[in-house]
Amino acid sequence: MSALGLMSLTASRAESRKSDLLIQLCWIGLAVGILARIFSGITAPLWFDETFSAAIATQENVELLARWMLTELSGPAYYTMVFCWEKIAGDSNVALRFPSLTISIATPLLIMWKGHSDRAVRMMWMAIIALSGIAIETATQARPYSLMLFLGTAQAIAFLRLMDGVTLRNAFIWTGISALAVLTHYHAAIISGIEGIAFIAVHRLKAARTWPALLPLVPMAAWMAAATSYSTNNFPLIPFYIFYSMFGFQRVGDLAWASG
Repeated sequence: MSALGLMSLTASRAESRKSDLLIQLCWIGLAVGILARIFSGITAPLWFDETFSAAIATQENVELLARWMLTELSGPAYYTMVFCWEKIAGDSNVALRFPSLTISIATPLLIMWKGHSDRAVRMMWMAIIALSGIAIETATQARPYSLMLFLGTAQAIAFLRLMDGVTLRNAFIWTGISALAVLTHYHAAIISGIEGIAFIAVHRLKAARTWPALLPLVPMAAWMAAATSYSTNNFPLIPFYIFYSMFGFQRVGDLAWASG
């Protein structure tokens, strides 16, 4: 074997060892992230905001559930889920937090399954989300955050596939997930809007031909209209953004997190 061939083989083996080490570290990161989620406080008492989730989940019927959700700042997707779950598992602290824990664990697994065509990229993305401090902190909170992260991740995957291949099916998947994300938390509307603008700007005529995929956005828009209507709130309401001192930085941080 020539010296050049030997050097090439040695370099190839070294690169393979590095790749194998990276994959192993990503698997370790996933395991650590899952364990951190499980032991991040699932049995702790509910904090203030979680009591609102408990109040909504324990409503006696769908009519009362809808009335509560129409006056809640977040969308109905999460509360509908925990309402149904509470009727099966009860309203203990662990029961109310279990859906968030399950969804939080499912998020890096979704990335590992569908995240990217390049395995190394997919594994690194999975490990980053698995070890995310915010994701771990919110994993056992009876709030919409874990579901929002899961849907935001699915939306990012769907958007990348749509940009790579403009088909009506891909467009429907992206708009459907976007609608669910917005109906989980209205901050997702900003991300969905930015992605939509980017899709139109890059693909133009191809994007225009996927207009039937706007259909999943209709129920989303209908719910937002109902939740901000005069007939629901007994006040004429105009949507606007405000920065207020107590939670201003937190809410801007929420937007940055959703964007990421």
